[in-house]
Order: sequence, then C-alpha cells, then structure tokens
Amino acid sequence: MIKLLSIIFILFSSSISFSQNVNFNKNIVYGGQGEHIVTLLDLIDNTRPLLISLDIFDKIIFTKIKKNENISFSRQEIVEKLKEIKKEYKELSNINFTVPQLIEVSHTGYSLNTRVAIETLKRSWKKKCITCKFIVGSVILPEITSEHKNNSWYIKPSSSLPKGSFSAQIIFSNSKSPATLWVHGQSHTHKPTAVVNRNIGKGEFISAEQVGIQYKNIEKISGAITDISDLENKITNKYLMAGDVIKRANLSEKVIFNRGELVKLIFDEGDLQVATTAIADSIGKIGHSVWVKNIKSKKRISGTVLKTGEVLVK
Repeated sequence: MIKLLSIIFILFSSSISFSQNVNFNKNIVYGGQGEHIVTLLDLIDNTRPLLISLDIFDKIIFTKIKKNENISFSRQEIVEKLKEIKKEYKELSNINFTVPQLIEVSHTGYSLNTRVAIETLKRSWKKKCITCKFIVGSVILPEITSEHKNNSWYIKPSSSLPKGSFSAQIIFSNSKSPATLWVHGQSHTHKPTAVVNRNIGKGEFISAEQVGIQYKNIEKISGAITDISDLENKITNKYLMAGDVIKRANLSEKVIFNRGELVKLIFDEGDLQVATTAIADSIGKIGHSVWVKNIKSKKRISGTVLKTGEVLVK
C-alpha cells in the first residue's frame, strides 16, 4: 500500500500546475444599454498572462449597474465578496487575486465615445478568448445623428478575433429608423503562450519550473501551446533553448513500454492493493489506457499507465 501511494504521489507531483495571480481593473466603463451585468471576468485586468481557463469567471455575477450610475467598491468589500465566491466555486482555489484599494464601475449612458467603444469591443472579444489581451488603436467612430444620440446601442463585433484592421457594426436597437453605422480601427490579439525559460534537451519531460508565460501575437505563434494542460506528460522531440516558444510540433508522448513487454500491474480495490506482473498488449504512454494480459490468469485487463511505468487498475 505504501508503495502504491508513493507511485500515485510521484504521478501527481510531477504534473504541471500553476498557482495563478490575477489582477483587478481599477476602472470599468459601460455604456449603450439601460443596465449591464458586471461579471467577475469584467473585473479582470489582462496585463498578466494566464495559461488557465477562466470560463467560469464569465458566469459569476459581481454586481449590476444602471444607466448613468457610478459604483465604487473598497478593498474590504471586494475581499468579502471573493470569499463568498471561492466558497461556491472550488475551481478558484488556485487563483490569487490582487485587489486594489478601490474599484470604480461607471455607466456613461447612451453616449458613444472612443473609450466606451474600445472597452465594449474588448469585453466582446474577451468572451471568445478569456485570457487574451487586445491592443487597440486608431479607432474611428461614425458621426451620430441627433435621431440616434439618445437611443440605446450595442456593438456587434466580427465572429473572429481581431488580427489587424477591424470593423464592427453599431446597432441602435430602439431607433425608429435603423441605421447601419460602423466603428473601425486596428487591433491585435495577444495570447498567453508557453515559453522555455531554460534550455531543455531532446527527450526530456517538461516541468513547471522550465516554463514561462508571455503574451504573443496570435498572428506569429501558429501551433504554439496556449493551454498549460497540453504540456502534461509530454517530452521534447528537439532541443529547446531559453526563450523559445513551445509548439505542439516540439512535443511527443513518451512510450514507456511496448507490446509484449513485462509490466508491473497494480490493483487498487479500496482497502486492498495487489501488485503482480503482466504482459503489455499495447503500447504504453503516460496517462493512457492500455490493455495488459495477466501472466497467471491469462485474463486481459485495462489499466492506466503511470509515469513510473506501472499500470494502475481500479
């Protein structure tokens, strides 16, 4: 039993995991609609790259704000709110929030200016790529006639992430005479990307200590690793130097054993753990399910390959 626990400990302690630090925005601006729902995602400042999924952040409602309203939250209020959120969402246990002294959320009403247009676009793009950062510039707004100035509006962005020039339609939903107006500009999408922070030899497993995270323009990182889970149990198939972007083409799954080889079989039946020897009936790769044949019973059994080479059967 002690040996089995040691094997399982080695398996999990060697996996790649990060305790992520998340910054909060100090100022959040809304506009266009009568009321906005402010989610936890809206409060996140994407100046610090994250290689984790934050999909859940968009589901957590932090507050609501109405037209022309301004709301302020002190650090103490935010911390108390986060405590409640973490109790409900255990997935956030590895997230360390950096909370400012004050967060201000404001609603500019129906007026359309450059700042509120940019923030509205960023929020819509962030729903497509939660961990991305968007560099926006050269924004040109249309001339708004008096007929539309006091009407609610929303911006309909393109279905793809921006890669240079963009155009997004502005829709005045309550206008008697619908107008087709557009906002134009330049924007580039930058994704958190795994980079090597020290040299890694060919055939080595990648550990958390060897990986750094940097924002990279998606136009220049085709095939790059942007999800840390993609590095799990992978080895390099080439020599990587410090600063190199880690691409999927640079990684392979290590074959621990081949078909026909002897392997150690560990049975985990709750209170009973039994070790025996079996013959591999398929190629063994870490984390994969494999078939083995028990030498004594000749029975074919399915199990999971551990990093130590044993096959765990539950």
